Amino acid sequence: MSMEQGPWGKRSTGSNQNRPHHNPWSSGGGGSGGGGNFNQDDFNRWSQQAFNQGSQWLRRFGPGKGMGLGFLILLALWLVSGFYQVGTTQLGVVLRLGEPQRVEQPGLRYRLPAPFETVLLPEVTLNRTIEIGFRSQSRRGGPEQDIGDESLMLTGDESVVQLNFEVLWQVDPASVQDFLFNVRDPELTVKAAAESVMRGIIGQTTIQAILTGSTDISQQAKEKLQETLSDYESGILITQINLRERKPPDDVREAFDDVNRASSDKDTTINEARTFARKITLEAEGTAARLKAEAEGYKQQVINRAKGQADRFTSVYQSYSASPTTSARNMYLEAMEDILGSANKIIIDDKAGLTSFLPLQDYLKRSGPGANTPAPRGDNER
Repeated sequence: MSMEQGPWGKRSTGSNQNRPHHNPWSSGGGGSGGGGNFNQDDFNRWSQQAFNQGSQWLRRFGPGKGMGLGFLILLALWLVSGFYQVGTTQLGVVLRLGEPQRVEQPGLRYRLPAPFETVLLPEVTLNRTIEIGFRSQSRRGGPEQDIGDESLMLTGDESVVQLNFEVLWQVDPASVQDFLFNVRDPELTVKAAAESVMRGIIGQTTIQAILTGSTDISQQAKEKLQETLSDYESGILITQINLRERKPPDDVREAFDDVNRASSDKDTTINEARTFARKITLEAEGTAARLKAEAEGYKQQVINRAKGQADRFTSVYQSYSASPTTSARNMYLEAMEDILGSANKIIIDDKAGLTSFLPLQDYLKRSGPGANTPAPRGDNER
């Protein structure tokens, strides 16, 4: 196997197995299809090595031809340096003399070589986390550390609550240029805006609603924070806000528990009073309904009785009109029957003259309530 000296180093005229690996597109071996990602450092190192070896090779052609051929080689290397790789989690923003020109998708791309065009490769799918009110010590294996200046917030009912939360955000792929050129410190911007938005929401919410979770604070904060960052044209996309801890401050927790117990007792008493009031109300409504029904019945009874008496009087009047003498006699007899019906009566015949022989008064007494008591004998009785 023979070896030749070329501008790129020694070249084998035989099998490719002994050819040196000078692949500028991969940091390792590589195979068919270009396996491996483009590495700018490896490419620059490879270019420097090729330039040195090419310079030694050009000296063999003399000063004139060597300079021309060297210029062509340098021009080719400069043009090849415009290739770059955009990772799957990145977007490529191409700048021409510092001015944004276009956004490139993942893959092998080309730009004009420096200094005409440069490229920025921001990570657009990476979720970043901002911690507010606490700092996690998971890497050190310790507990979380509370940051009182960030976590203490004033509620809508003038109470104080300790609130720890975290904000998850990433670069908005549709506004990647805004992210690169409109925001100097993205993390500080997100942190300041998130804390301001959360304090505004907590300042309009009661502490009871915050602690019980009856209000969706996370969703409200996410929408308001995204609206604020969009107004800033920051190119930042808020993916989630997690409330880690919400509680009263440690200094007033005992007093807060007392207030909660008193509030619970108050609610219990109010519920009992309302239950009793409903019971009394139902009983009163039932009694009122019953009395109303009885009154309606009595009313109808009186009306019916009055109608019956009126009808009877009309009938008697009609009978009296038809036969006054008979009607008057019947009315007299009915009246006397009503009057004398329950009285003690003695019916005598004046013509018989029996009063001097019969002790009728003693007989009536024996027939009355004291009938068991024997009546005294009269002087005329024998």
